[in-house]
Amino acid sequence: MTRKNIVFFALLMATALAAIEGTIISTVANSIVGSLGNSSLIGLVFSVYLLFSGVFSLLFGKLADAWSRKGTLIIGLLIFSSFSLLCGLATNMMTLIIFRAFQGIGSGAIVPVSRSMVGFLFETKESRAKAQSVESSVWGIAGLVGPFLGGFILNYFSWHYVFFLNVPLTVIAILLIYFFVDEPKRQSQLSLDYVGSSLILLGAMTLFGSLYVRNTLLMLGLFLGSLLLFTMWYKREKNNVGNSLIDLSVLKNKHVLKINGLTLTTGMIAAGVNAYLPLWGQEMMSMSPLKAGSLLTPFLIFWTLGTIMNTYLIKKVSINQDLIIGTMCLVIGTLSLSFMGMAHGLMAYLTMMLIGIGMGITVSSLMIYLQFNAPKESLGSVMGLNSFVLMMSKSIGVALLGAVYGRNLTFFSYGSTFSLIFVLIFILGIQALSIVRRLPESHV
Repeated sequence: MTRKNIVFFALLMATALAAIEGTIISTVANSIVGSLGNSSLIGLVFSVYLLFSGVFSLLFGKLADAWSRKGTLIIGLLIFSSFSLLCGLATNMMTLIIFRAFQGIGSGAIVPVSRSMVGFLFETKESRAKAQSVESSVWGIAGLVGPFLGGFILNYFSWHYVFFLNVPLTVIAILLIYFFVDEPKRQSQLSLDYVGSSLILLGAMTLFGSLYVRNTLLMLGLFLGSLLLFTMWYKREKNNVGNSLIDLSVLKNKHVLKINGLTLTTGMIAAGVNAYLPLWGQEMMSMSPLKAGSLLTPFLIFWTLGTIMNTYLIKKVSINQDLIIGTMCLVIGTLSLSFMGMAHGLMAYLTMMLIGIGMGITVSSLMIYLQFNAPKESLGSVMGLNSFVLMMSKSIGVALLGAVYGRNLTFFSYGSTFSLIFVLIFILGIQALSIVRRLPESHV
């Protein structure tokens, strides 16, 4: 095995750990409540991990650019493994939530820095397509394996080992990265605008928080507070204080801006499908929870197959054409989904196959597009921003569609609430295609 392949294996291992950690908890949640109590707080065990992972991806992406990708990733893995151990040792729900937040901080380094390192490891379009296919497949496989792995661990051990398992695997990844990653010394010194960076972090956390609170006034207050913090950062950055977590030059880059818009849209589609298709199966088709959950299986499997197909597709067409093919699959799939209010279970499985293929092609292609067209010197920051947008998209998607579901809204008094939810997801599919059609031509 070559040095490059060993490094890639270590990056995949790190990514898999961060990805599975977002799904494995669902299976052991009841066991955690039975052991630690405070069932009303169990939702925070899920959400704080995503919140801190998304927000701190901005910090670690910048750190990777300004200091060291290798060093930043190792720091993230050390934080992740240390607090995984502490999560397993938690004796009450509040300490578990705190440790999960710090575990999320570690994950905030793993995802964007690993992706930026893949961009430097593989330089041609074809090699990046293969690498990105495998990396994207990790997320699809994590969605399938996570709950089953959690159930297996719970059957033979206890919920604590869901966290303990991370420690030895993370140590292996750290050792491989430490000994096999060669990184040239940087000439530039780390120089960070701490005030501007703090404004971004606080604004991002406040925005995330506004999506999770149920009190309308508090939600509005947090949202307005986040806008104020982002405005203060923008004015500071515009006055050339500079060097905060996000450079204005990155936000002005049309390639980066539009790809993040596509990430936001596709992330909301995926979040909506994951959250509301099983509910549709239970409430509208009278399926058991297990059978309703199985509706997502073809979505995840064909997402993985879509990324594999993309390694061959991208040899024949340009990256922009590749993205059009992927988003066309999403439009057709979400159009089929919009008729699900009158559909039967078989149509749901076929629809999920098509949406899964579309997501697999689109997500892997947008990452390749970003790696080729983002400024090389800011690739870590760009990947951090993209990870942040992805986490935001999941929260926004679930929150907005949740408002429709919670208020039992319908489409002009026609059909069920799910009919309106699926129509909104179809509109997001059209928006994704619209963004791709206006995307600047890739440099490669």
